[in-house]
Amino acid sequence: MDQIGRRTLTSLSVGLVAIVILLVAIGQQPTTSQGSNNPTNQQQVSGILFLRNPSQQAELWRSDANGQGQQLLVPQISDYSLSPDGRKVAYATQSEAQPSRIEIFDLTQNQVITSTGAADWTGYTPNWSPADNAIVYERRTIGTGGVGSPKLWLMQPDGTQVSPVVKGGDVVTFGAHWSNAGQMLGFTDPLRNELVLFDFSDVLRRIPFSGDFDWSPDDQRLVISVLRETQAGFRNELVLFDLASEQQTPLASQTDTDDFTPSWSPDGKRIAFVRRTREVPRGEIWVVNADGSEPRAITAGGGYDNVDPQWTPDSRQLLWTRLTVGSANVPSAIWTANLADNAEPRVLIENATQARWIVE
Repeated sequence: MDQIGRRTLTSLSVGLVAIVILLVAIGQQPTTSQGSNNPTNQQQVSGILFLRNPSQQAELWRSDANGQGQQLLVPQISDYSLSPDGRKVAYATQSEAQPSRIEIFDLTQNQVITSTGAADWTGYTPNWSPADNAIVYERRTIGTGGVGSPKLWLMQPDGTQVSPVVKGGDVVTFGAHWSNAGQMLGFTDPLRNELVLFDFSDVLRRIPFSGDFDWSPDDQRLVISVLRETQAGFRNELVLFDLASEQQTPLASQTDTDDFTPSWSPDGKRIAFVRRTREVPRGEIWVVNADGSEPRAITAGGGYDNVDPQWTPDSRQLLWTRLTVGSANVPSAIWTANLADNAEPRVLIENATQARWIVE
């Protein structure tokens, strides 16, 4: 047993179902790396998915890789996840008439092929497994007292409900994030302020801090945005956590900044993240080598908040959302930069957010 805690479950019992073992834990090799929806470098970008009108009832759109040929796919959704083969999209519906459902849209057929939901629960944030055969999402029960706390559930792509990820008691969990090989599921336990790694056996591994995180491509390390208490107050810093040695290493840490939403490049060499300073709390996109060397800003200045960095499969290009701070009349936009060519950032798609590369 390691010190941080491979603990056998006592008050909690794992909802391990035979179909989950078949779908996830018998060693099927994934077709992509799904950390932050980042594909492997053998695949090619064929387009971009994004949300339009995010301040209203967002619409799911797609375009080609240059932002051209834009096409409306689905109205009224809140968030989504692209399948590893780049052919299907799982998303949560957004409607005042009924609770949010989890639906699947086939990009090749251009139609909804699966819709699952019920009157007594609402679903959010679907996340496709790298093996392309299971989806984890957040479910909240609906009762007379209102909407409950989030619990993680598993479903098959055909809409069949499998089980809660964790059973036993009122277990609050959210923020699910598959490992790149699909053998583990990381998520947040907010009541204990811990990250939990679940390998679909009878053991949960608990890491005694939590925050935005991403897996290294080989699944041997995590990069985590950890909330730390300092003499100047609380701040978020990036920490590399080695799963074998449990060594914690600060990454490009500075005393006057907060670092969030790390995204590991598919080749494992660099990590993109969002940095905010105390004086100007607006996010800039930064990139640092995985050993902590050569941190550099990709964006700089202006009345913008840059968020949600996403890598191309070849680790050469980034995609992110630029939000305008303090002006409701200026919509968000998707920006990109080719790091290999040291090209200046440029706008790719106006009035859009939450962009993801479509890879095949």
